[in-house]
Amino acid sequence: MKVKKSINYKDTEIDIKIKKSSRPPADLSYTYGDVRSFGDIKRIYVISRKIDEITDKIKVVLEKHDDMDMLVIRGKLKKIEGLEKLKKLKFLFLNNNKIEKIEGLDNLENLLFLDLSRNKIKKIEGLENLRKLKHLDLNNNSIEKIEGLGNLTHLEFFNLFRNPVYKWAKRKFGGTSMDRKKYKNPQAIVKYCQSLEGYQKPEEEVTSQTISPKMGFKGLNIDFETQRFCPVCGKIIERDINTCNLCNADLSDIDPLGMVDEVSIQLANTALTDPNFNVRKEAVDTLGGFKEKHNLGLLTYILLNDPNEEVRKEAADELGDIHHPYSLDVLKKAMNDKSPIVRKEVISGLKALKKKVLDKKD
Repeated sequence: MKVKKSINYKDTEIDIKIKKSSRPPADLSYTYGDVRSFGDIKRIYVISRKIDEITDKIKVVLEKHDDMDMLVIRGKLKKIEGLEKLKKLKFLFLNNNKIEKIEGLDNLENLLFLDLSRNKIKKIEGLENLRKLKHLDLNNNSIEKIEGLGNLTHLEFFNLFRNPVYKWAKRKFGGTSMDRKKYKNPQAIVKYCQSLEGYQKPEEEVTSQTISPKMGFKGLNIDFETQRFCPVCGKIIERDINTCNLCNADLSDIDPLGMVDEVSIQLANTALTDPNFNVRKEAVDTLGGFKEKHNLGLLTYILLNDPNEEVRKEAADELGDIHHPYSLDVLKKAMNDKSPIVRKEVISGLKALKKKVLDKKD
């Protein structure tokens, strides 16, 4: 069953997609495991960059389908609200929004899965009633203290990667991400979370972390089977979508990296995770040498984010050799790079691309 309902949202039309299927969605089956035991999963998707609040019209649709199992809301949502009547909800995706506070979840006592990654959350709170919760993803937020986990006694997956507290908690406890795939005893995860309770980033390191321009790539993991990098903004998005929900780039003519050979994927992981910048640089050089469009997203991500200027320079060089319109867009952004050697390479790449465009016109 698939239904699309259009509603008026602040003088513009947005679509709400309603699906019911026994086939588990990729983003859920990968992180949560086998969900076939739930049978048909009724899902509702509300995805639009225009959404910054759950309006009364959206609430009406949600409450009409209060028997839903899964809800996905992505846009620019700032506040969690309007979910009070969804008491049967099991899976909630509110990732990739602008949420600043965990709230409005008290009635969701049957919730098993909660994804609040890539928001602006500063504090772990509002989870007290979610006693059945098994999966909690808070990566890419602004959390400085670990708290509010005491009632989550059924937790099987917990992720605080890329938060201010992560680096210091990892140093002290060995990490802040636990997965039942690695730790088969759920109680071990519960005890682990309880051991982290109350830990916060040392005060003397708060300032230096706040003004640090970039975090390194070490420890960054991307699942190329379900995720990809946008070749324009460099953000991590779902692999199977054809339009980036962050910058609206059309991805229909660019295959995801996860659909190519295993060697390319291994090189990509090396370019993202190896602690030695020379190794990362060599991996970038090798991937760029293939001159394949599916490497655009990875090269974009590295050019805009890698902490080492030599690696960023190499990414700029390779993007200049891949003659695609998106290469031009990314190199323009990189003109603001803090390193003069990167900016110089970017200018060379822009020059080569511009010449290629003019030659085609002739």
